Amino acid sequence: MLAACVAVLCLALASVVDASAQLPVRTRLLRLMSDNANAVEFLAPLGLASTRTYTMPSTIPLVDGAALRIASTPAPTATTATLEWTTEAVAPAPLFSYSTADQTLSTTTLADLTSLGAGGLVASKVYEVEALIAYDGTSADASLKLSVVVTPAPTLLRWTVVGANGVALSPNWVTSTTGTVLDLPVNSADATRDNTLLVKGIVVVSAATSTLQLRGAITSTGTIRILQGSYVKATRMTN
Repeated sequence: MLAACVAVLCLALASVVDASAQLPVRTRLLRLMSDNANAVEFLAPLGLASTRTYTMPSTIPLVDGAALRIASTPAPTATTATLEWTTEAVAPAPLFSYSTADQTLSTTTLADLTSLGAGGLVASKVYEVEALIAYDGTSADASLKLSVVVTPAPTLLRWTVVGANGVALSPNWVTSTTGTVLDLPVNSADATRDNTLLVKGIVVVSAATSTLQLRGAITSTGTIRILQGSYVKATRMTN
């Protein structure tokens, strides 16, 4: 009994509980000892107005990369929260795709640009969209028509084209999945030379998993080639 009392007193004075301790001691610091003199420590903050309770999950995740997060059910309160395992990455890599071969456009009807799309946009999340389009043409009067389509229709879509040889764009901004930017010109010195433009925009995904796709056509005459190495990237900005 005396030894137990001494142990309790020492632990209370040190405000530390070792993992090997089996005594109901009040302390700010929980220390989990390694197999040497080192340890992992958990420390409660000072000045708490009330007790905070975190309930651990009852299962062990069976996939790599799982992380703990606050569960939505039961709903967290000001003093309690239940933790759950999630396999969703905290900072997911951008969705990325690029073209490996040239694609010829010779009609005014919009068509999917090969490999310039991204699937799996997570419902209700916000994405920054970027695409680099390299292209050329067969004649000086050829020009590109461009569209960005998100399916199903997003909560918000806004995009524009940067570059385009400094010409005035029509329109300046596109805010619908049926909108297009017209008359993106070929190289003014030589239509067969590579030309590059940058697409920048934002998508707020609807309540369903969605797909983003770039589409292109000629505006009226000539032929346009979308060159290999063009790419599209959708970067998720919210977790």
